[in-house]
Amino acid sequence: GNLVVDDCFSSTYDNYLVVMEGLRCTVDSQSLRFRFRTGGSSGSTDSASQHRYASRYFDDDGSVSSNTGVDISYFQITDDSEEAGDWKGFCGTFTFYQPYKATSSRYTGDGSFIRNDKADIVSSHNAGHYDSNVSHTGLDFFYSSGGVAAGSVVIVYGLKEEL
Repeated sequence: GNLVVDDCFSSTYDNYLVVMEGLRCTVDSQSLRFRFRTGGSSGSTDSASQHRYASRYFDDDGSVSSNTGVDISYFQITDDSEEAGDWKGFCGTFTFYQPYKATSSRYTGDGSFIRNDKADIVSSHNAGHYDSNVSHTGLDFFYSSGGVAAGSVVIVYGLKEEL
């Protein structure tokens, strides 16, 4: 199923670094996506059509592709991901800017994944914006089909501002 990380955003910090390690699909050739969550551990996934994103992919044979979305119900990070466990799934780091504050939420990040039946390593560059004043408390990672495989890891660090 989905990989849900609740109560990782709070009023304690403004910005967050999220490390994703081995987010692997259970079905081959799927796209990794995520949504924000609201309301803490008893809350819900925010699937309102207010997500905007741009993802650019560069693979090892020189091919370039992209995905974009405006006013849809998720952010997309990868396309055509390989499901084999020894290929590690998606690995990357994203910075989330003020997700808990009741303003718009934004992220930027980079990572890598394998696609095309283990033929290509792909560099993934991503940015997204949630266009509403919702207070976000967590993340919900999922694939376009199938689920997130066991052993996938998400680590969240709060970043303290020093003025």
